[in-house]
Amino acid sequence: DERSGSDNFTVRLRSEPTDNVTLTLSDNDSTEVSVSPASLSFGPDNWSEAQTVVVRGVADSFDDGSQTSTITIASDNSTSDGKYLLSALDNATLTVVTLDNDTATVTIDNVSVSENATTATMTLRLSNGVSDNFTVYVSTIDGTARSSQYDYTALSTQTVSFAGNDNETQSVSITLNDDSQVEGSETLTLRMVSVSNSGVDISDTGTLTIVDNDVVTVTIADVSASESGGTATVTLISDQSYGPGFTLAVSTADGTAFSPDDYTAVSSQTVSFAGNAGEQQTVSITLKSDTSIEGDETFTVSMSNPSNSEVLNISDNATVTITDDDTATLTIADQTVNEGDNVTLTLSLSSAPSLPWTVVVSTVNGSATAGSDYTSFSETVSFG
Repeated sequence: DERSGSDNFTVRLRSEPTDNVTLTLSDNDSTEVSVSPASLSFGPDNWSEAQTVVVRGVADSFDDGSQTSTITIASDNSTSDGKYLLSALDNATLTVVTLDNDTATVTIDNVSVSENATTATMTLRLSNGVSDNFTVYVSTIDGTARSSQYDYTALSTQTVSFAGNDNETQSVSITLNDDSQVEGSETLTLRMVSVSNSGVDISDTGTLTIVDNDVVTVTIADVSASESGGTATVTLISDQSYGPGFTLAVSTADGTAFSPDDYTAVSSQTVSFAGNAGEQQTVSITLKSDTSIEGDETFTVSMSNPSNSEVLNISDNATVTITDDDTATLTIADQTVNEGDNVTLTLSLSSAPSLPWTVVVSTVNGSATAGSDYTSFSETVSFG
């Protein structure tokens, strides 16, 4: 095994030398095997003792199959014993087979692309090199994105060529259709259907997510309602269709009108849409009628918690105006006074206002003339 495997063999001389003998050990492909030690020494005292040589596989990232290497044992020609000189001694060779533990695998990266990008590029990666070029054939498979609905243009056994290099990448382009239909994100799968080199693993698949760039916008119309009417009804309108339908939540918030005195608050009330273009849904809000003179008051209605935030725009809100239907009557009592005397006028309000307010009181000539018969005046009177 090239990654961690090793084996060994032993070497000894066939006859006693008259001088020390050194043998060298070498391999013909250091990318596949290594030999240790690189030399062996024998003498008259140890010539018959076997010495061990260890052969180890050399790991690589190349899917090259099993490889055969040769180890050569030769004299270094330094001995004075003629029978162990290089010219007199035949080299010994040993054949070593290195078992490959690398598998070439092609994988496909997942990718997300907006539908208005027109094209999606998916990358195929070769994990380990191979000894020759090869071809992969790829096809698309519908998911929630469908070529029959013109979401994209399908591929059928498209050719992708690899040179066989380690960590090589190749790309595949898929044409997208930018439509105006609100669909949400949709997916399809790119898979490898066959390969010209059966030793290459093509079991992986890649997912392409087409991100929808179309949205449904829901608006709420402003509305006015009399406090004595009992109810204010707000209308929500969706501008486009969305097949699955959707839900959202509606809530109220105080303005100059306050809950619970002026109306009954709504908190995260669910509103369901079937998903039709121009669809309308309504929410009714209870109003409280009183006798206070308070003028028109307002509160707001907003939306939240869409069931699919990717395709829903719910940023709009509405103002509800509660129109006051209460009135108060201001009267001034008639007075009779002798000429030369002063008079006090009394102003009376039929109902108490909820807020301070003022009125300007002025004199106007009748049969009496200002200046000669009375002193004119204009004065502001405040009520609280």
